[in-house]
Amino acid sequence: MSTRAFYHPLNIEIDLADLPRETYNEIVSLHGQIDPPPAPPVLTCLINGEPMYVYRRESGRYFARHYPHGNPDGHSHPIATMSDEHRRQAEYSRRAAAQHGLDATLEHSTGNGTRLDVAVFGDINTGFEIQRSQLSRAQAKTRAAKSFAAGWPTAWITDRERDPDWAGHVPTARLTVRGGWSEALPPPNTANVIISKFTHERDRDTKSGWTYKREPTAVLLDDLAYLMPAGEIIPVAVGTKGIVVLAHKGSREVIDSCTYLGASPWRPSIATPREKEAVQTFSRFCRGHKQSHQDITCRFCKLPINPVFGITAHYDCAS
Repeated sequence: MSTRAFYHPLNIEIDLADLPRETYNEIVSLHGQIDPPPAPPVLTCLINGEPMYVYRRESGRYFARHYPHGNPDGHSHPIATMSDEHRRQAEYSRRAAAQHGLDATLEHSTGNGTRLDVAVFGDINTGFEIQRSQLSRAQAKTRAAKSFAAGWPTAWITDRERDPDWAGHVPTARLTVRGGWSEALPPPNTANVIISKFTHERDRDTKSGWTYKREPTAVLLDDLAYLMPAGEIIPVAVGTKGIVVLAHKGSREVIDSCTYLGASPWRPSIATPREKEAVQTFSRFCRGHKQSHQDITCRFCKLPINPVFGITAHYDCAS
């Protein structure tokens, strides 16, 4: 169950079970100080939008608790400090950027309701999200979209053995080694992450005569921390279902040359389609509506129309 909440005094989303020490101290100090509705809320649950207050159990542990009748499914919100693994992965990323001469800071507010684990200021200001706690795909995409709108494209770092549900729906970098972070901060240039590599392949069945091949490739997290702010590694859109990967900027030319100009730029969307990724379905017929199209868009699905072999067709059509 997600433990995310909105903390109104700072106007940010937070993970109550994975808080920086300073934020944790601030929130638990509100024990006994949050008035019930109709007073303005201090903490709002992001599962059901209901207000919460801080409760201290006899064991000394703190929880964000709903008011009566505000928690029908009985979910809980433990309040806890950030894990050692989370803290060290964030510090590793910040240190890597700083060692390349970039200004980098921990726990940076974007001003749009999100707080970045690491903010790196460069040619392209870039945020790093160290995501280790449970998070839904919709919540991850919403956070990525809010940060992006505030001028902060993000890279999401995960060390899970299995991909979380949000992987590939926000720009994701997968650590190749899970262990060791709880013991000490690893030395520089020792942590690798997996991103994507794109190459051309001949395919005579496509209009362009080419297709692209996507393969995983490893880069140092140290390099990612300065190559993203430099614009050398970027988020790249793949297919038509909102999939996004991190790749070197030359990948955009590869994808566009195999599909269509403008296929590769990624813009975050809060929509979360559950269908399996449809890679490179950039030109297929609109089923049953060929005679109803206008010159520019389909009046049924409102998508752009592309002439293919003299027949009006779409890049994709939901009709």
